[in-house]
Formats: sequence, C-alpha cells, structure tokens
Amino acid sequence: MRTLATLIIFLFSFSLYAAEDLLDDQMGMVSPHGAFTIAQHRNGNWTTKIQYRGSHTADLTLDGDYPWPAIYHISEDERWMLQIQKTGSGENIAMLYRLEPNKQLWRMEQHLDDLAFTFLAHDSGVSRSDLYHTGIEFVSWDLKELTLQFTVHGTNVKESSKGINRELKYKLKDNVITAK
Repeated sequence: MRTLATLIIFLFSFSLYAAEDLLDDQMGMVSPHGAFTIAQHRNGNWTTKIQYRGSHTADLTLDGDYPWPAIYHISEDERWMLQIQKTGSGENIAMLYRLEPNKQLWRMEQHLDDLAFTFLAHDSGVSRSDLYHTGIEFVSWDLKELTLQFTVHGTNVKESSKGINRELKYKLKDNVITAK
C-alpha cells in the first residue's frame, strides 16, 4: 500500500512538473488596448514575435535569441516598449522600441542600460566595469512629459555592501537621460 501511495504521489508530481515545463516554453502578453501581442517561444533559446491583431501585417521577430525570456513594459499609448532581458546571474540589458502607426518597429541602436551607465560615468564617475549584477528596472511611463522612468543598479566589485541604485529619466523625444 505504501508503495502504491508513493507511486501515485510521484506520478502526480511528475505530471505537474511536465505541465509547468510546457507552460514555461511559451510566454506572452497583450498590449494595453489589445492592438498586438508579444509572444515568446522557447526552442533551445527564447525568440520573441510581435503579432498584430486583426491585421494582415506579418509578425515581427525581434533580434536576439536569449537563454531566458524577457520582461516587456508597453506604454499606455502602445507606441513604446521596453525590453528587459536577463543575460546572466544578476545581469540584464534593456532595449527600447518605438512602434509606428504603420506597424513598423524602430529599436534604439544603443541599449538603454549602456546609455544609463554612460550617463552615470559622466554624472558621478561610476564606471560599469567597477560593478557587477548590473541592470535596470522599469518604474513608469510618463506620456505627458514623454519620459521613461527607471532605476539603474549595480554592486561594487570591491565592496559588495556598496553599489549604486539611481532613478533616472529617459526623454523619449530627445534621446537624453537625466537624473530624476
């Protein structure tokens, strides 16, 4: 009887694990007004497509193929999208996209995290090379001011109790970062 109970528990646990693994192979989200979806699929690494609803426009496949799914933050007007992509243990990169009314996609050439660390180097002398566990975190969109607010963080290589966590603003229209 004990063996049967153990077998049933094992099979139940395995089926939950298998179902969870299937769900982990696909991730997605719908834009605020439902104009498009972001679909992420894993086939070894993760790939991402933007699929417009009710349109004959072909899906847009984002560049990059990463070992982890990304986190996306879409502006309320559905014109801007921030991709935060894990790249390693405690590390991420960030890419900013503008979605045009004609369904074309523009990606800022320089990654937002690189722009933020360049700002910090000039503003406060903080070098990315002196940090680990670096990246950014989304705070909010301010469409009245046309800004993206986010934090940039990193841990000091020499003293793990020290580091940086600064809130910054990116001016969407001017391609400029400022301190908040």
